[in-house]
Amino acid sequence: MTELFLVEHREGADAPWALHDLVRMFARALPDAEDADAAHLAWVRDHLRPTGDQAPREVSEIEMAEAVTALERQLNAEDGAWVGPLFQLLYKPLTAKGRYATVVDLGERLLALEGSLPTLESQASLLGNLGIWQGRLGNMPKAIAFLERSLAISETLGRLDSQAIQLGNLGNCYLTLGDVPNAIEFLLLSLAINEQLGRVEDEALLLGNLGLAHRKLGSILQSIGYHHRALSIHERLGRLDSQAAQLGHLGFCYREQGDFRRAIDFHERALAIYERLERIDGQAAQLSHIVSCCEMLGDMPLAAQFLELSLASFVDAGLAETHPTMMKFRRMLSVATGDRVA
Repeated sequence: MTELFLVEHREGADAPWALHDLVRMFARALPDAEDADAAHLAWVRDHLRPTGDQAPREVSEIEMAEAVTALERQLNAEDGAWVGPLFQLLYKPLTAKGRYATVVDLGERLLALEGSLPTLESQASLLGNLGIWQGRLGNMPKAIAFLERSLAISETLGRLDSQAIQLGNLGNCYLTLGDVPNAIEFLLLSLAINEQLGRVEDEALLLGNLGLAHRKLGSILQSIGYHHRALSIHERLGRLDSQAAQLGHLGFCYREQGDFRRAIDFHERALAIYERLERIDGQAAQLSHIVSCCEMLGDMPLAAQFLELSLASFVDAGLAETHPTMMKFRRMLSVATGDRVA
């Protein structure tokens, strides 16, 4: 004898509690099923849409599951009228939760649905986003294909701002793939447009990425030049986290040149910012780099001094027993002092 239940539970699903297929088929056959679908769609749309100046709020997993269900139903019905607006409400909560596979699937189906994206601008925007999301999933060839399509539309429309964004994204994709010459070409094209438009924050990001690209090529002097330019802009903008990142990159560059004293200076400056921001991981990374430089100089007393400071900072933060860097620092201090450290 087989037992059937009206509802079923699937652990880990977007909507873990759902009607059994037989019950769902019966419900879909009822005369007012379409009215129920319309009411559900209206509820989702009105529930997620911010009103007035209200900022979009965080969407719960249950609300997101309802919205995905409504969007998939509209996609299956090939109803382009509400698919686009509903996707616009849904993709930010999905990406905020890291649900890139879901948003890529929905976005590609939306792209294929005739009439769902009435303007070239909306098509270029979705193509660009699909490129970014595919990149987050590690699908670089697909990411590049979508970004190139978005770039082509932006060029047709004469939208320099959109061109700059997609050129920069393409540069980052090629950098991830290790194709540094192509990466540099796209990053420079994006940089030129951003300089023309006066978008200094984007300039700084591109300059930093160009610094990373040239360091991968072994062009350390050029890398240093780009990181200094990026640092100067971030200082002007007051972006402390970005300043620390560029200072750390400059420390790496000077280490590769063998200028360990100057490298220590830049890592110390980065360390000071991370301490100000109370970023423990950033502090740990810079302290580790400083100690490595001290070891390269053969200055073990200085290495021990920084290790003791780092251990003290972790104790103050209550991470003495839990942070993975702690054991590494203890071992390094043991070597630096010639003692065994528990």
